[in-house]
Amino acid sequence: MMKPVFTLLVLSLSLSCLSQGNLIVEVTDIETLQGEIRIAVYNDEIGWDKDMKSHLGQNVYIAQIVQAKNKSITAEFTNLPNTPYAISLFHDINSNTKMDMGGFLNLIPQEPFGFSNNFVPKISAPKFQNCSFVISEKQNNFYRVSIQLIER
Repeated sequence: MMKPVFTLLVLSLSLSCLSQGNLIVEVTDIETLQGEIRIAVYNDEIGWDKDMKSHLGQNVYIAQIVQAKNKSITAEFTNLPNTPYAISLFHDINSNTKMDMGGFLNLIPQEPFGFSNNFVPKISAPKFQNCSFVISEKQNNFYRVSIQLIER
């Protein structure tokens, strides 16, 4: 009786290892070659929605900061479970670690930003479902997401 349970456990662990994916995030249209690109990857809708309202980034699943030295940059995230993700990023030109806001009621981004699926918000921040994707289609074991920066 113990052998089938052990076999099932080993098979289950093997399958869970196969359900890991790798992600490449490519950011294009970088106009100002200074500061850094701050990339936040989210894996749940509740955390995403909270951070989109607060602009604080307290619910990020995994993040990376890449120097903005070229017109496009890439960041790699490895061994991610195959679950839905959404990406929010901004170009922190002045390197003050926050998205500078201004304009009407201090609600308009003053630095370039972008979202997965190249979602362009109209009036308010996007919902998780607008920007989400699942790491499934792998090209050379990596799922590639290309994001164009938006300037307002």
